[in-house]
Amino acid sequence: MKRLILAPLICLIFAGFAFADDAVNHGADDYSVPAYKIGRIAKITITAASEKDNSDPKENCQPFSVTPKLSTFFFSHSKIVSQASAFHDFTYSSCYAEGTIEFSNGDMGEWRITHGGTGTLLLKAGKSKDKFLHLYCKRCDDQDM
Repeated sequence: MKRLILAPLICLIFAGFAFADDAVNHGADDYSVPAYKIGRIAKITITAASEKDNSDPKENCQPFSVTPKLSTFFFSHSKIVSQASAFHDFTYSSCYAEGTIEFSNGDMGEWRITHGGTGTLLLKAGKSKDKFLHLYCKRCDDQDM
């Protein structure tokens, strides 16, 4: 009798593990890297040099402050990564800076750079309008970003 009850229960548990990833609802786009080449920067503006969201109240954001030189360094050395990589492969920081950027090809957008060397770029104008990019700058660790 115990086997009759335990066998279906064990099957249900293993079936739950097999389909657990489906609950996250990853789309194919989550794993693809958008095609875009970050070009020469024509203008970069900082609207918030050092901010903090509420995700980690204990994180100290005082040493983190992005200057125009640091933001230019970030965009010159960052690479575009997939959304899945941005969320799973890098350390999240509640410290961030925000601003706008204009490229020499006419693309313009709004950016956010976090203390962990990750960032996002939403292109608002130009031939790549409405493209949303996740970025990572490995060399930014040396710049105390």
